[in-house]
Amino acid sequence: MQREIRRSAAATAVLACITLASARGRAEPACGAPEHPWVQVLAAPEGSPSFESLLRAELASRRIDLCSEQGSHAAQAVATVEIARREGAAAIVVQVRDAVTAKRVERDVDLDSIPRDGQPLTLALAADELLRASWAELALSTAPRPSTPVPRAVTETVDAALKPAQRAPRGAFGALGVMEHYSGGQTLYGADLQGSLWITRRLSAGARLGLRSALSASAPDGDVRATAFVAGLEAALTATPPAWRWGLDALLRFDLERLSYLAVPNAGASAPGGAATAFLAGAGARLSWTVAGPIRLMAEVLAEVPVRPVEATDSGGGVVGVEGVGVEAALGARAVF
Repeated sequence: MQREIRRSAAATAVLACITLASARGRAEPACGAPEHPWVQVLAAPEGSPSFESLLRAELASRRIDLCSEQGSHAAQAVATVEIARREGAAAIVVQVRDAVTAKRVERDVDLDSIPRDGQPLTLALAADELLRASWAELALSTAPRPSTPVPRAVTETVDAALKPAQRAPRGAFGALGVMEHYSGGQTLYGADLQGSLWITRRLSAGARLGLRSALSASAPDGDVRATAFVAGLEAALTATPPAWRWGLDALLRFDLERLSYLAVPNAGASAPGGAATAFLAGAGARLSWTVAGPIRLMAEVLAEVPVRPVEATDSGGGVVGVEGVGVEAALGARAVF
């Protein structure tokens, strides 16, 4: 297995600083913990930062030790790493002998374009990639039976390497049942269709369309019934990591609600109907739960203020209206794509 590894001097220097800082922040391993598998270094190149320190820091993040000799380990090394210069060529050979899969893999690394202080990091990365590539064979159903028991840290390394990167969602579409109530006395029930597009991994913009109906409200001269059509825009900021199964979003929403009132007068009275448009501003939260694949259940609660209220009147007095302070609650589901 051969491949040239080339990295820019700037990128290598930055990564070297980060990795070396991580390595210095850890105590040197005792190389004797029986619960940790270990990798043995047979030969390492000279240079600073140290090849061994850099590779040790990378392996330690997966609970694997790096040692130059067996020490007090009861078990044999799961792999050995050797660095050598290929005779008659400028390339450095990174060789891994994998005791778990009983094979040897190697790679030629051309260091001509790598600054001298970045070469140990390049070789450490190459060695770590070879180890993970060799162990990846364990995930194949047709692979030969491992020659030695597979340590848990090695299995977890393979699982992490083969796990597909989670794709950021691009949009969502769903339906919800909605209830609105305002201190002006109006209570509306209905359903919405919602759609959203993600601007970043945590910020999305959306729109909704909905229909509403209200129970009859009693007036001095009869009853008042109402229906409404809603169109709105929203912004949602996800407070939880996108990879979590459940999510919490902060919502900011602006709606136009077109209300149509139908008057049902008592005997001897007359009352015309009417229509008006309310402008609403609201803020609240959405809780979601992934139930299967892209399907998520949702619950929303928002406080709303009618910036432009609407009121139905009878004999000059108010009967019911979208005014004062309101609360909106919704339950539903959506598909994320």
